[in-house]
Amino acid sequence: DNAQFEAGWPASILDGLRQRGHTLRMAEGRIGSVQLVGWPSRDHGEPFGVADERRDGTVLTVPAVVPAVAPAMVPAARARAPSAVGDKP
Repeated sequence: DNAQFEAGWPASILDGLRQRGHTLRMAEGRIGSVQLVGWPSRDHGEPFGVADERRDGTVLTVPAVVPAVAPAMVPAARARAPSAVGDKP
């Protein structure tokens, strides 16, 4: 397995990859960029984002959107609302 890497990786990481049989070569310049949205687990935790600091990009947190319940779905509102054909309430 041949792999390129960018400068800055700790020697311990690179040595561990070599010990596992990887042939490593330092890349000339930058070779990647990452933008990520993840969740800590399926059942717990809030989603999070990560933007590669080497590129233009940022992470924004947007509040969850809860859809409004249509009046026709609420029994009390349905009793007061006129019908679609123009009947009086």
